[in-house]
Amino acid sequence: TPRASPLHDATMWWDDPLPDAASFDALCAKVGGRVRAGESATTGGGRALFATAPVAKGEIVFRESPSLILQDPANRPLARACARCHSMLRGAPNETVCAQGCGEGYCDERCRVAHVEQGSHGLLCVGPIDSWEHPLAALKLACARDDDGDGHLALIAEMCARCIASAARRGDASSLSSSSVAAALDDANLRTYVAGAVWDWTGASGGDGARGRCEAHARMIREAMASHEEGGSGKLRGAEALMDPARGVVGARAVAELAGVLARNVLAVAVESSAPASAP
Repeated sequence: TPRASPLHDATMWWDDPLPDAASFDALCAKVGGRVRAGESATTGGGRALFATAPVAKGEIVFRESPSLILQDPANRPLARACARCHSMLRGAPNETVCAQGCGEGYCDERCRVAHVEQGSHGLLCVGPIDSWEHPLAALKLACARDDDGDGHLALIAEMCARCIASAARRGDASSLSSSSVAAALDDANLRTYVAGAVWDWTGASGGDGARGRCEAHARMIREAMASHEEGGSGKLRGAEALMDPARGVVGARAVAELAGVLARNVLAVAVESSAPASAP
């Protein structure tokens, strides 16, 4: 009898239930219990924060960092920001650039190194590539062109690359189950936001149009990531589960789930550059 592959277990990472409100009790306690988590009647049972006492206008209740932040490709010609922490680069005393020559800028050497060693840039950098026909270059170009006008391809590519890089850092090539995918999503602070494929939505955001976009995006991202295998870089070693098109993060259904994360949680912030109009 053939032995079943662990990649084909019964549980899909996108089927994991969202944490209930009580799961946030410890986080609420860290800010003095000034807020509590509960279900929102206005978001179809989604999670919401409720104040437990009056809060003055302008008062800071708590601070948190975004799970994912990325500069809109269309904004890059107008404002230069660090590719990792996204602080503005104009006047940064220790500004540096990617050592591979792709042109990404950083506020200092610490951000440059961390973006490669702890982030996604080791998988998305196009510096060593000399042809726009290369899958990585084609993905980068498609992200910059942003035909859909929502920046989602760049964000989804970033999410996939972060998860794959996280699994590769763990280096456990023998772990080929959905749990290893979930662990990578946890590392990227994305797992608790997964709550349904965008193509299952009704209206303009979902349906067949969304299915076609997700399939096209998944194909580009999968080919771009797989190009590291062809080059023999070893960058994907330990990330086999993530690269599985049926259950990893590079298949159409996975991309649809990640697109759903963006559609529900993305926050766009416009920051005007302080540079003169004639400045680069």
